[in-house]
This record gives sequence, C-alpha cells and structure tokens, in this order.
Amino acid sequence: MKKRAFLKLLSIFFSGLSLKFFGFQNLAYAESHKKKKKMKDLSNMVIKSNCSKCESMEGFIDPNLIDRKIYKMLHLMGSGKKGRQQTQEDVDLQKERGAIETGTKPVFYKNANCGKIDEGWAIDYTPKRNNPAIHKGIDIPKPFGEPILAVADGTVIGIFENAWSAKGIEIMLRHTPEQTGLPFWIYSQYTHFDSMPNFEIGQKVSMGEVLGSTGNTGKRGKESEKKKKKRKKENIKRPERRPALHFAIIYSEVPEWSSWKRGIVIKDSYWMDPLAFYRNKGPYISQQVKKLSKKEKKILIGYRKKDGNFVPNGTIKIWPYTSKS
Repeated sequence: MKKRAFLKLLSIFFSGLSLKFFGFQNLAYAESHKKKKKMKDLSNMVIKSNCSKCESMEGFIDPNLIDRKIYKMLHLMGSGKKGRQQTQEDVDLQKERGAIETGTKPVFYKNANCGKIDEGWAIDYTPKRNNPAIHKGIDIPKPFGEPILAVADGTVIGIFENAWSAKGIEIMLRHTPEQTGLPFWIYSQYTHFDSMPNFEIGQKVSMGEVLGSTGNTGKRGKESEKKKKKRKKENIKRPERRPALHFAIIYSEVPEWSSWKRGIVIKDSYWMDPLAFYRNKGPYISQQVKKLSKKEKKILIGYRKKDGNFVPNGTIKIWPYTSKS
C-alpha cells in the first residue's frame, strides 16, 4: 500500500513538471478559454458622443436628437440581435433612402485613366454577409499605398479605426453646399486605409489633398460555399483581400450632424449614388437618377493630373484618385 501511494505521488509530481516544461499553462491558452465579454444591446441605449472636439463645430448636435432609423440607415445599428445585426427591414429602409442601383457610369474628361469600379453602387451584398445587405458605396481597386484624394474642399469630422466592421480605417469629410455646388450638405466617406490618416478633427482640407494610402483594412466578407469548397479541394488558401477604396456619399438638406463611437450620424440623411454626386445639375435623388436616359447616366467626372493640375479647369469636385494618363 505504501509503495502504491508513493508511486501515485511521484506520478503527480512529474506530470506537474511536464505541464510547466511543455508550456501548457501558457497565456494564449488561458486567454482563449476566458468567457467572452457580453455585447451591449444598442437598441435602447443612451448614445453619447466621444468626440469633444466635434462639439464646437458647425452643425454638431447631441447624437440622441437624431432618429434611430438614421443609425440603421447608416448601418451603425440594426433591427436584429442586440440592435447590431442588420435585417431585411434595415435594407428596405436603406433603399427607401437612396441606396438603390441607378445604372450610372463614369466617363472621365479626355478619356483619362482614373481607375475602374470593381464593385458597384447598391449591389446585393447578402452573399458576402451573414445577413441581408447591400453595398452602400463603390469600390475602386488600387495598389497598396496609392494616395487617396479629397473629392472637394471640406472639413474632417470623423476618423475611425472600425475594428468591429468591414469598413476598416475610415475618414469622413463634411462639405457645405458652396463647396460642392449641390443644394445639400454632403458627407464623403473613405474606408479601407492602410493606416490611420494623419489629420485632426476639425481640420480643413482642400480638393485633391492626400487623405492617406490605399489599404485593405476591415473585417473580411463571407466566402461563398461554392468558392470555399473549390478552394479546399484544390488545397489553396483563401486569397488576401485586395486593396481598394470604398467611397460613399451621404447628403442632407439640413446642416445638423453628430458623432458616435461607431461612426458619423447625419440628421435626416440619405444615400447618394457616388457617381450622381459628380453631376453638375440635378437630379441627385437615386429614384430620379434611375429614370434618366442611358446618355444622361454617363456622368462626366473631373480629376487631378500627375502634375497637380485639375481637369477641367475650375472644377470643384474630382475623382478620389489621380489620373494615370
């Protein structure tokens, strides 16, 4: 009996030593087995601005003064689980407020090479997400590091890391009606930067000024089962997300806006087809743009040349990338 007890104690002693020696009690293992933090329910929470610099800026208001449906329209909230997940109800609201396909096409002055759009405005994004979704912007693929330009004179009102979303690193500019020539307050959104833009909230920017470098930050979209099966069959790793700019335009007839930790919120706002933004006259409302003729849907767009000059001369709106020709 004594011998058996001795051997048992010896076994426990050496097993303890081996656990420490082989590093089974490492931090990574411990972290992976911690209980996940419970996500806060956004649906009824009191929203607070986390931007003290914004409070003295023109048009800024308390975020609680903006209707919750605008948060859902901007996909900062959802009607689904814990006020986060987007539902068909939210997508319908986004469509009602301008996020519909219009059939517009970019045409650059002098047939300049300014880059192509590879994922268009308001296309169905449901296959890329775990819920109903549409693409509320356009994607322009460019090499890593390609400078992204401000499309008009404006003011920096938001810079976000967006670790929680597909947008990745983002900057938002606010433009007065005088700065764009449109009868609205315009908000231009740029996402997927490769690093945080070197700007301050409230800083004035000029048309053509470099905002930062093209990247591929943000959570990746869902891979279709068909692609996944094919890739696994061929023993190929999922390719890295391509670098691109996601460019979007939001507008409102009123000047009020606010800032929240999840993004900029604009009172009584709507989505605008980013190509319609470049029209020199209305209509700008998506439902009306959709009714234009094929000829009218070819939208002539200005740009910055390599030498820093703008085409056409006197333009106040440009493409977010420099022409390569």
